Amino acid sequence: MAFSNDVFISYSHVDALWADKLYSALKDGGLNPYLDRARLKGGDLWEQSLARQVNDSRNLIVLRSAAAKASDWVSREVGLFDGFTLADPKRRLIAVNLEGEDISRASFQQLNHLRGAGIYAAGADHVDPNVWAAALQAIRDAIEDNDDALKIAVAVLTLTKAEVEGAGSKVSFAEIAEKFGLDAATVRQRYPGSRLEWRPFGEAKSISTIVDELITRLPSGGGRNLRWRWRPAPEELWDVDRIDDAVVQIVNAPLSLVVVDTLALTHPDVFRIMTQLRDFLKRSVTSWLIFPPKPSDASLLAYRTVVKRWSAPLLREYFEPPIPPDVTAPQFGVHCGDADELQRMVRLAAGAYLSRIEGSPKATFTQVGG
Repeated sequence: MAFSNDVFISYSHVDALWADKLYSALKDGGLNPYLDRARLKGGDLWEQSLARQVNDSRNLIVLRSAAAKASDWVSREVGLFDGFTLADPKRRLIAVNLEGEDISRASFQQLNHLRGAGIYAAGADHVDPNVWAAALQAIRDAIEDNDDALKIAVAVLTLTKAEVEGAGSKVSFAEIAEKFGLDAATVRQRYPGSRLEWRPFGEAKSISTIVDELITRLPSGGGRNLRWRWRPAPEELWDVDRIDDAVVQIVNAPLSLVVVDTLALTHPDVFRIMTQLRDFLKRSVTSWLIFPPKPSDASLLAYRTVVKRWSAPLLREYFEPPIPPDVTAPQFGVHCGDADELQRMVRLAAGAYLSRIEGSPKATFTQVGG
């Protein structure tokens, strides 16, 4: 059975902030979670809709607290899903214990990272980042343990605002802007927080949103029911003493994407990490996506639109490469630095990966976008 959701989040309305925090973290990490407050539209027959979403979820997480224990809706969602685990052992019930522990349900995988003294009382907005990171990793591991999705490791080589503006910074936004002929204030707006929040070209969408949209649109190859999922590279990639462990995880992924912020290459640490990844990923199925410093000129985008319209269906396989690849697909370039070009290269990388697992010899796949 193909599932629309990787995980259904069941919770009491009292714990809504915890549910929101978990939903955002899982989505930013490349998973497809379901949260009723995030997706349920006004006017839906909500009881039937929630039942359908529970049925259409591979896993169910319950945020367990005293309020959740007393909630009829949480009990109903958990009970409904519990029946599905009997027919399919790969479907998993996961209890994230905020308070207490339910020892009566052997079918639950119990996670207690957030049950420490004072954590729940302090609230979701005040949980220690290290505690939250450990809990989130355990949740991801539980979701992905029996998952048959094809994993794509994504390393985003960019900067954070803290790295540029913090004490001892090796480069400033003014220096970056001057090097590329840009305005420093405009450059600064591209870096709202974490690396996954980086906005290429200063677009409204973050890189995590762009990659998520592209990966979820990857079709199954050759008529098979394939599922794709991306996972961000571990933070150890940025720790000079632990980078080797992070690189090994990326190399061991079936397919990897390295997204490079050209502006960030001004920073020596980003350049060093890019060089190290380049050397390790020579023999991997890898797509290098190097974003130019400026968005595409409007005239170039208009040019591509004209080419797509004129060439259809002749060049359809260029703009939307088949998966697995077709040797008759055109191999020339129409490069524009935006999400459409990124999607084209992700499809090419996915096709190269499928060719490899089917036994067709393929050279290392490397693409540069922009």
